[in-house]
Amino acid sequence: MSPEDRELEFEAIDRMDQGLPARSPAEAETQALYKRLIARIRDLEDFPPPPGWEERMMARWRRERTR
Repeated sequence: MSPEDRELEFEAIDRMDQGLPARSPAEAETQALYKRLIARIRDLEDFPPPPGWEERMMARWRRERTR
């Protein structure tokens, strides 16, 4: 994706967040994609992470940084 395309995508998301309508069919398509993604995320079951997850994540991050 080109930097220009990425910028147009960000603008489409910003307009969607503000509740503004799409300015073009391409922007409407982009907004529809993100709306579907957001709906799927909202449908996920909410559950707490397993105990110790943060320590394991930090240890992995430290290992990865030393490579």
